[in-house]
Amino acid sequence: MPLSTYQDDMEKLYSARVAHVSSEPTQLLFCQGLKFLMEHTADFDACVPEGNPFYQEFVKLLGTGIAGDEDCFSLFECLAIFFRLRQHENPDRPLSAIEKQVLYHFEHCGEWQPQDNTLVSLWYWWRIPSLPAH
Repeated sequence: MPLSTYQDDMEKLYSARVAHVSSEPTQLLFCQGLKFLMEHTADFDACVPEGNPFYQEFVKLLGTGIAGDEDCFSLFECLAIFFRLRQHENPDRPLSAIEKQVLYHFEHCGEWQPQDNTLVSLWYWWRIPSLPAH
C-alpha cells in the first residue's frame, strides 16, 4: 500500500509529536518533515516503493502508535531517505525549505557518516545515488 494509505496514522503521530516536541533539532525537523510528507504524499507514493526497508520501518512504527524520542529518531532516518529518494527521482525539482533542512541536518550533524556502515548511511550516500534515474 502506498504511503498515502497511512495518512490518518501520520496525522495522529504528528499531533502527538507537536504536543510533546522537544527543542532537539532532529525532533523539530522530524515534526516539520512529517508535516511536509503528509502534504505531499502523492509525490512520495511515486518514489518510495513498498519494498524499501525504510518504508517498511516507517509503516511498522506508525502502526505501533509510538511517540517516543527514540522511535522518532528512526522515523527521522526514514524521512531523510524518503526526501533523498524524492530528490533522486526528480533532480531538476527545487528542494523545499524543509527538505533542504532535513538533508542538511542528516549530512552535517555528525550522527551519520558516509563510511559508518549503517543501513541508513549506506542507502543515503551510496545506494540511492546508484539507483537508475526515471
